[in-house]
Amino acid sequence: MSDRIGSVLDAGSDMPAHHSTPIHHIDWIEAMNAFTYRLTVMHRKLDDEIRRELKRRFPDTMRLLRLKKLRLAIKDRLHSRQLRAGRA
Repeated sequence: MSDRIGSVLDAGSDMPAHHSTPIHHIDWIEAMNAFTYRLTVMHRKLDDEIRRELKRRFPDTMRLLRLKKLRLAIKDRLHSRQLRAGRA
């Protein structure tokens, strides 16, 4: 990916001199891995927040409910992505 940064374009072309694909071409596998990574990080942060809230003397039950719903939604998205990746 670093070879795409700072590449010199041909005159009047939107393609780098050493690539045969347009600049706006997206590496979908790389993008999906980054998205999965971000979901995993968000899930971990929500876990930490839930643990922190539970350690409080008087945990906020509404906050816990919101955090757990978000964590479950992220877990569902991660699971569905894994299922799609398995079929592909």
